[in-house]
Formats: sequence, C-alpha cells, structure tokens
Amino acid sequence: EDNEEIEKHTEVTPEEVQAILAEPLTDEQAAEANKEKSEPARLPVDDIKPESPSGLYNPDTGISWESYLSTRLNNEIDRATASEIDLSLFIIKLTNVSKNSESFKNVCNYLTIQFQFKDLLFEYKEDSIVAIKISMNVDEALKLAEKLYSDICNIINSKNCRIGISSRSIRMVGGGRLIFEAEQAIEHSDETSPVIAFRVDSEKYRQLMEANQ
Repeated sequence: EDNEEIEKHTEVTPEEVQAILAEPLTDEQAAEANKEKSEPARLPVDDIKPESPSGLYNPDTGISWESYLSTRLNNEIDRATASEIDLSLFIIKLTNVSKNSESFKNVCNYLTIQFQFKDLLFEYKEDSIVAIKISMNVDEALKLAEKLYSDICNIINSKNCRIGISSRSIRMVGGGRLIFEAEQAIEHSDETSPVIAFRVDSEKYRQLMEANQ
C-alpha cells in the first residue's frame, strides 16, 4: 500500500530533475524543437488557418487533430507563465480501443464535457487523447483524473485506460517536456495504479535552478 502511494505521488529529486533536463531529446523531439525555433511567433488556435478542408477538428472524433497540439500547448504555457498560473496536461491512453470505434468517440464526447473546450483536446498517436487544463495544479489534476478513469472505464466497458499527468508548476517548461513527463508517468502505471502524475518538488526545483544560474 505504501509503495502504491509513493508511485502515485512520486516527487522528483533535484538530481533527477537535473538528469531529466540534461537528457538528450529523441530524434522526433529534436525535430519538433528545431521546428519551434524556426517559427518567429506562435498563433492562438483561433488564428490558425487549416491547410486542409477538414478544419481544426476530426469529424470522426470531434476533437482537434494531433498536428495542432504543439502550437496550442506552447501558446497556453506562454499564457500561463505570463499570468503566473498553473497548467496541467493529461495523456489518456486507451489500449485496444480503436480510434474509429464508437467507444473512442464516446470518450471524446465525455471529455469535451469535462474539459469544457474541445479545442483543448487533441488526438494523440493511435490510442491516446491529450487534454490541457488551465489553472489546475497537479493535486487537483490527480483528483480529476481519478474520476475520469472511473467514468472512461464504464464508457469503454473495460479497464484498458491509463492516465499520465504533468504540470507546469513554477517551471519555465515547453510543451514537449510536459508531454514527455506525462508519457513517463504512463510508463509507470499499471492495473493497480492506472493514474500517475509526474511530480516535481517546486521548492527543490527552484533551489536547483538558482544554484545553476
């Protein structure tokens, strides 16, 4: 029981934070980072002009295409940083649930209600959904995710759901890092702990950053 609690609320030590920050990016992450650097400014999603007639949303799922995730996430992080508010990111993984299935679409409809804005919901890979929640810290995100997990399991009629969470906290962090952390959280999930948050101790992180200046 103690181990489960530790897994669900793991705090990252300063050494682990430093290791994560120093960790080389994958080829895909590096390409995305280079792409972001080459863009002089990011536009809000409302100002993005779709390159295809399909629009911002996939008509099959009703939520945003994955191709718009990076731009919107980084814009929301910039706004959250400027306003000094938190932001949490959820990756909801539905194993063995086809993206074309009625169950997947029902989950998307449910998440649209829970997160209120479908332009903060994105298809991700072949079996996942990314959700962005503004003004929500990691503890609040964990409480919400427990409810999401229970309801989604009822919708898909199975327990093939895992939720990974990452939060901006006080950090100057990019969207790619939050996605990476949420994916790492899912990697540590299992049937007994289906909801995992990547937690960074804010005070230790601040001390580490000050020490490295």
